Formats: sequence, structure tokens, C-alpha cells
Amino acid sequence: MVSIVICNRGNRISPVLEKNISETIGIEYEVVCIDNSKNQYNIFQAYNIGVAKARYPLICFMHDDILYHTIDWGKKLLQHFQDPSVGMVGIAGPTYISKFPGIWWGINHKDNQTNSTRQYNLDTDRFNRSDHHLTLNNPYKESVSDVVALDGLFFCIP
Repeated sequence: MVSIVICNRGNRISPVLEKNISETIGIEYEVVCIDNSKNQYNIFQAYNIGVAKARYPLICFMHDDILYHTIDWGKKLLQHFQDPSVGMVGIAGPTYISKFPGIWWGINHKDNQTNSTRQYNLDTDRFNRSDHHLTLNNPYKESVSDVVALDGLFFCIP
């Protein structure tokens, strides 16, 4: 059982996302939608409100503009937390963070590998919305990687 906390631009998530979650998660869940249409909360405040409202022992935080492609992803998520050494699970994160401020994912170029791990991303060119490309950045070729931080796109905690 999982509570999914989403900071949203309205009082409910889109019907497309709602249907996507229900068709792919494979376990009992609830969506805790925090209405931030008036931009009254920062992301931390919104997520803390969501935690206070959550009913289930596992809490996932996610952006409101992603879709799931893995069937039974909720069951797979629960399997990760069977390992007592796992404290947090997500889909994108770096193995190293520099003291020099900057973006953690860096650039994806053969001469500048950031060693960040990301699952499959369907990226859209912001200047040409019809241009899409699928990317996978998994420098260690692992199905599970230890990272030092997780991106807020999607992460879960007990």
C-alpha cells in the first residue's frame, strides 16, 4: 500500500495521470493531491502537507507530468523496501555531487560523464514539441544503483 503525494497546479490530478496510475501500479494506493494553483507553498511545504495526510506506510512523491510504463511498478517498489538497508528509492540520481554549485545531471557527452543514473526518459525538445527521443543513462549497467541524492521527479520513502 502506497500514498502518492503530488504537488499539483489544481485540486486534482489529470484524468490521464489518474488512469495511468490505476492501470500500472498493481497495489492498493491513494493519491494525495496538494493544490498549489495559487503558488502558496514551496515544494517542501506541499510535500509535508501531503505526508500529514498520507494513510499508508510507504510514501511516493512525484511530479504531475510523468506517466508510468512499467506494469505492477508498485509491487516492484515494495520489493526494494524488503531490504532493510534501503531507505529511499527513486528513478534518477547522481553517484557524486560536487561542492561547486551546478546541475547534478551535467551533460551527456563522452568526454564529460557525470556518472548519474537515470532510467528511461522520453524527452521532448522544448523548442520543437514534436521532437521526442528516448534516453537511458546507466553508466554502471546496473538494475539498481547506489546514489547520493535522488531527483524530485519520483522518489519513495517508508
